[in-house]
Amino acid sequence: MTTLRRFTANTLFLLHLAFGVLLLVGWAFPHYRYLYLPLLISWPLSWILLGYCPLTKLEFLLRQEDNNGLDSETEFIYHYAHRFFGISLPL
Repeated sequence: MTTLRRFTANTLFLLHLAFGVLLLVGWAFPHYRYLYLPLLISWPLSWILLGYCPLTKLEFLLRQEDNNGLDSETEFIYHYAHRFFGISLPL
């Protein structure tokens, strides 16, 4: 079961990364506007209505099963900037 959980968490990571890249550069591709605009609207709405990003929360809850030291309240960018680059971003 841990393999399936890890695979799902990694898939969510890649989906989250693709979502972020699309938010950053989606405006430059008018053909994908039908996808870009709903994602652009859903991003701040999730923060306003929920107070967090559901993709981050779900990924970290899946990873927390294997890694007890993982804080599920940490933000995506802070966690991976520290993990991959050793950078501690200010809150």
